[in-house]
Amino acid sequence: DPTKWVLFGYKNKSSGAIYEVGKGTGGVSELSANLTDDGVYYGLFRTILVFDGHDTVKFVLIIFIGEKISVVKKAKITTHKGAITEFIGQYHCDMTATTIDEVTD
Repeated sequence: DPTKWVLFGYKNKSSGAIYEVGKGTGGVSELSANLTDDGVYYGLFRTILVFDGHDTVKFVLIIFIGEKISVVKKAKITTHKGAITEFIGQYHCDMTATTIDEVTD
């Protein structure tokens, strides 16, 4: 499967329902093109690292909470991480970003 990333978000601002925003074969910049500063997103990015001459697949969880999200909603969203990680499955590291320019290759 050539897919390198998948991005999930909330169906609407008041719903707790998650949907697939998009997926692609490009880099992190392709993923970040789907982010908005008034949204909350969970992305999973696949990358390959080389250790001792061997390719090793690693997964990075990207938690994006846009800078236009209210403090109350930010607090509520952080409690969702457990459910999100259970849904996504195993990953090797995570990062949290609040501006789109923080999500780069």
